[in-house]
Amino acid sequence: MLRAIGDIFVVSPKDGWVVIPTNVGWKEDCRNVMGAGLARLASQKYISLSLDYGRWCLGHGSDIFIDKDNRIICAPSKPLCKNQPWASWRGKADAQTIRNSLNQLKAWVVSNPDQIVKIPLFGSGCGGLDKNVCLSLTEEVEFPDSVILVTLG
Repeated sequence: MLRAIGDIFVVSPKDGWVVIPTNVGWKEDCRNVMGAGLARLASQKYISLSLDYGRWCLGHGSDIFIDKDNRIICAPSKPLCKNQPWASWRGKADAQTIRNSLNQLKAWVVSNPDQIVKIPLFGSGCGGLDKNVCLSLTEEVEFPDSVILVTLG
C-alpha cells in the first residue's frame, strides 16, 4: 500500500477509484443518509449515489458497493441500526465493520489488479475512532501497491 497526503478526489491518479466510508442504512425513500465527511462530499458530487447505495444496502447489507459509472466504492464503516436504519449514519464506526469492508475491498483489488484505488483512513473522521486504531486495521489487510491510503496530513 502506498500513501499520499491531500484531497482524495484530487490526489493523482485522478481516474483512480475512490473509496467512501459509509453507514449501512436507508431512509423511507431508499436513500442512504450520507450526512457527514467523505460520504457527504461524495453524495453532493455524485447526485444519484445516495439512492443507488441506499437501495444496495436494502438488499446487500454490509457488502461493499461498486459504482462503475463514477468509479466510487462505498464501504461500510458504521453498522446498521436495525430499529432505525435511517439513523445509522449517526453511529460510531465499528472495528469489525471496518475489517469486513477492508477485506472485501482487498478481494476486489486482487481481482482487479490493473485498477488504482484510493482509500481514506476508515473510521478516523466522522466515525469517531482513534487514528492509530484505524491505521492498524488498514495495515492488517496488507493491500498491494495499487491501493493508495490518502490522508489529510
